Amino acid sequence: MHIFFLIYMLKTALCLSVFYLFYRLWLGKETFHRFNRMVLIGLILVAFVIPSLKVSQNFHLPQIEQVFERLNIPEEETEQEHDLQKMEQVTTTTLHTQLEKERSDFTILTLGNLGFLYLGGALLLLLRYIFSIACIYRLIRNSEKKCWKGKIRLVVHQQNVAPFSWRHYIVLSRQDLEEYGEEIIAHEYAHIMHKHFRDLLLAEICLLFQWFNPAMWLFRKELKTVHEFEADESVLKAGIDAKKYQLLLIQKTVGTRLYSMVNSFDHSSLKKRITMMLKKKSNPWKLSKYLIVFPLAAITAVLFARPNLLNMNNQEGNAFIQDTLDVRHFEEILVSKSYAESDTVQIIEIDTLKMHIPVGYAGWSISESSSDDNVISYRKGVYQKEKGILRLSSTTPWTESDLADFVHRVKKGMLKSLNELYGVKKQQNAHPALAHEVKTSHTVKCIYYVKDFFKIYCTDGGTGHDGQLILLDGKEISYQQLKSLSPDDLLHDVWEILPESTNLESKFGSKAKKGIWVLASKKNPSYLEEFEKKLAEN
Repeated sequence: MHIFFLIYMLKTALCLSVFYLFYRLWLGKETFHRFNRMVLIGLILVAFVIPSLKVSQNFHLPQIEQVFERLNIPEEETEQEHDLQKMEQVTTTTLHTQLEKERSDFTILTLGNLGFLYLGGALLLLLRYIFSIACIYRLIRNSEKKCWKGKIRLVVHQQNVAPFSWRHYIVLSRQDLEEYGEEIIAHEYAHIMHKHFRDLLLAEICLLFQWFNPAMWLFRKELKTVHEFEADESVLKAGIDAKKYQLLLIQKTVGTRLYSMVNSFDHSSLKKRITMMLKKKSNPWKLSKYLIVFPLAAITAVLFARPNLLNMNNQEGNAFIQDTLDVRHFEEILVSKSYAESDTVQIIEIDTLKMHIPVGYAGWSISESSSDDNVISYRKGVYQKEKGILRLSSTTPWTESDLADFVHRVKKGMLKSLNELYGVKKQQNAHPALAHEVKTSHTVKCIYYVKDFFKIYCTDGGTGHDGQLILLDGKEISYQQLKSLSPDDLLHDVWEILPESTNLESKFGSKAKKGIWVLASKKNPSYLEEFEKKLAEN
């Protein structure tokens, strides 16, 4: 079962508990039975609605710096010390991975057990409902039925079952009909006319989801009690003698009560009902007490609100912290630096064990070789509405499962694949340029370009341009010509088609045997689509 549903149910249970205490302490003793009934139904519904509302509160944070720190090794550091650091890093990585796996397995097991327990309890209660309804239908089917006041039916049976009403049926024994027929029928008729069955049906459905919550059981009990108060009041208003009616209640404390989804004649506490009949009516001015329900609901909604932590660097408040996940370990992300400006690039999505990522600005550049000491990892996500961009910040490691969970929270279509890296510059008006060529034992080719939002296609092996065919708007250009182009003249996508991905030589000649780099200028924006169609042709 999904953890968010369990959290929602727990929040609902908390709301129900608070609302029940409020009702009992503030309104439970008043004689405004119809208002009490409306309040009970309203509080139950509000308790289920509030946890699902997306209410937010804004809290301003100081400016969040998004910076890649370069970790330089002093020149005087010995090779032995360097190896020792690597060994410690590998040991720590292994330990974190093992601990995280054990914690993850325990969490999954615990959530699974809770889910099965919750569903098991709900299933048992549902079976109880079905059995109860089946018994009612069987009793009605096997009993004598009489028409009484329009659609209402009197069901007369020979069993020792307390009188009750259900939908448009008034069910009572032959003995009760002969001895106290007028009083019992008047009472059950009041239940039908006030449509108490609908209240009970709603309460039973809510109880199906909140079976573990004592407050929901107490809500249902309180609702049935108010139903009896309201029906008793209607009986006395109809002219039935109060003392005779109270004596009847005392005499009818015996009899089997089998069904939870009906209004039984003697369901509620006898003492409560007689006390309520004798009690002086509440002062009409006390109706003002019911107005406190509205601020109570508002306060509860605010307590469950999600905080929006606003970045002071964004005056319009469009940047906020989307989510914060637990500290977990992720494989090393090795980053090399070649900055022409002081801006930074934030990595969004990673699916590689060790990734050497070159970064360049203000024109074409070749990055420095990656070092095993340049390790960058991230935990918090910052989402900017106006740009439709997700960024990662801080220096806390991620796990692959964390990334997958975070991707689901992002706007659909923004993050496409775990084979791509996404990023955004700190200053939106800066210009990332094409970067490539990382000369290490474990090389990743990275080609990207865009103003505010870019994507990087990464593949293992190679050392930058190695004879690949370069096409700009369908025309072949040299590598030197590519480096001399202005970034403002190009579209944001730069494709690298690998030689093993398709039969390139048959379509583009022998020059394409090592792959193709495909670019489009802003003068010919449709070229990439045309190239894709050509590539798909047999």
